[in-house]
Amino acid sequence: MTDLDGAEARRHGLWGLGVLVMIAIVVVSFMILFTGGNDGSGPANSQDLTTLSGALGTSHPPARHPSSPHSATTHPSSTTPSGCAGSTSCAQGADVTAVAAGINALRTGAGLKAVPAAASPNAQQCAIAHGSGPTCVPHYMWSQTNSPTAAAAVAALQRVNRAWLLDPSTTRFEIGYVRGADGGYDCAVLKFP
Repeated sequence: MTDLDGAEARRHGLWGLGVLVMIAIVVVSFMILFTGGNDGSGPANSQDLTTLSGALGTSHPPARHPSSPHSATTHPSSTTPSGCAGSTSCAQGADVTAVAAGINALRTGAGLKAVPAAASPNAQQCAIAHGSGPTCVPHYMWSQTNSPTAAAAVAALQRVNRAWLLDPSTTRFEIGYVRGADGGYDCAVLKFP
């Protein structure tokens, strides 16, 4: 092997390394794109704070997300979370039912089947913790809105990531909906494949 052959081998090795780095960048970009983004359209909404996370249960600080112009028609709920003034520890059965109905209306409007959805202690704790903590698994989405209606909660969830709610592999949702100590209304949805 001559010095020229060694230089040629090093050059081929560097090209191979460069290709692997580019592939890694593409893979990481797709992971970020498909696990934590939103649809990226519409004006920012100053009333809602939202976050989304995947299977690892990691959370992101609340951030303002743009609203989606592709919202489904939902019937506003006239119920407000009751019995929670100044408390974050009570479940909202009627409101959870209305949030579940809103999510399933969105799903059926998009040609997907409705899935079972119900209140759960884990989803309630996830909502109380603003989308962080060990109960926010396997996949979760959290939103906060100033409006007490379930329709506002569903609209806020859609602004986080409408496609996440429309995942065809979803088999069920667990929902937590509480009035926070700060006066906002916190909604967490746990999604199960």
